[in-house]
Formats: sequence, structure tokens, C-alpha cells
Amino acid sequence: MKTSVSVEIDGPIEAVWAEAVDFASHHEWMGDALAIDFETDQQTGVGTVMLVETRVGPLRTVDRFTITELDAPHLVKGIHDGAVSGSAQWHITESDGATTLVWHEQLWFP
Repeated sequence: MKTSVSVEIDGPIEAVWAEAVDFASHHEWMGDALAIDFETDQQTGVGTVMLVETRVGPLRTVDRFTITELDAPHLVKGIHDGAVSGSAQWHITESDGATTLVWHEQLWFP
């Protein structure tokens, strides 16, 4: 399953980037994420591994997600390697004082 979501945010790219890489708070704005724990001591940067308790309808799973690439303040890439596998990336751009975040995911379900 491939998905893409784009949102325009009224604010500077630096502020959007700071929120995007605050992985511990993702469950606050991701509709399907209930909680996030870390498998690694680090909570930011390449190599960070998150365990995301996820709910979609009546189904629940723990999604293991590893950050594989960061290019501040424009790009984050990662891989899912749990019951759901796949890849995700988000691109952040700024134009005329507005910042756009585009999230792409490709997921494979068991």
C-alpha cells in the first residue's frame, strides 16, 4: 500500500523540522499511533529505533521503525520492519513563509 499526505504549515521550516524530528511526540499528532517507546538509548538521529503502538480500527500492532537518513531540515527516511514492513520518508520545503511537509509511505501487511 502506497500513501502520500501533504500539509502546509504556517511557520518557518526550522520549527516544522524540530517537530518532525521530535520522535517521542509523534503519537500526539499521528492518528493511529497510541504510544512510542524507544528500543535504543538515543531518541533522535540516524539509528534511532522506535516501537510505535499502533491502532487502525480494531487492529493493533507494535510497529518497529528505524531512522535511516536525516538531512536537516529537509528529509527524514526510515524503515518499518515488524509485522508491517516498508519504508517512509518525509520532505519539508519552505516557500513564501509557509512550510510544506509531504509524507510518503509504502507498507506491506502480513
